[in-house]
Amino acid sequence: MKKTISSLIVFWGMTTLAFAVDQHKGKEDAALARLTDSCIICHGAQGISVVPNFPSLAGQGAKYLAKQMMDMKEGIRSVPEMTAFVKDMSEEDINKVASFYANLPAPSGVTESKHVSLGESVYKGGGDNSPSCQGCHSPEGNGIFLAGYPRLAGLNADYIIKQLTDFKEKRRTNDKDSVMRDVAKKLSTEEIKAVAHYIQGLRK
Repeated sequence: MKKTISSLIVFWGMTTLAFAVDQHKGKEDAALARLTDSCIICHGAQGISVVPNFPSLAGQGAKYLAKQMMDMKEGIRSVPEMTAFVKDMSEEDINKVASFYANLPAPSGVTESKHVSLGESVYKGGGDNSPSCQGCHSPEGNGIFLAGYPRLAGLNADYIIKQLTDFKEKRRTNDKDSVMRDVAKKLSTEEIKAVAHYIQGLRK
């Protein structure tokens, strides 16, 4: 009888704990859904954007995503479309969203063959006066997440063109040690366009 009672107590305890864990997870999932609902319009339901000027977030490094959102929140990086979404997010919220998108499958891109030759040359060998992209972003465009260097492969060419142009013209200045500004200022408009389309075509 005592064994039966003890077993029932253990069973009840385990059931209660499992219910509490499930309930907590449910609340966490609901909170995350509320945070990411507004991201879908521009960045896609699975973090893969179909809007040329907006980046895909799926498979991007969590460290990089969190930094960009914090920079936008603090006004270090100006992205008017994002201001309303990040202004009330806590650092914990930002880290949760970054982790969520980092764990989604990354996109694979396609591009027009006419851009491949010059684009590959710039990406792998650098422009006439600039270093190669693959040193920080890897030959396949997967980035180096521990160092905070973002994944580029599969990002929309229009988005890459805008970012490189913004770095070149110093409208975007949140790159560490001016690395991207120094690279972009040495690229011609033609090289920027070509490497952006090459990046769009890189596959995971």
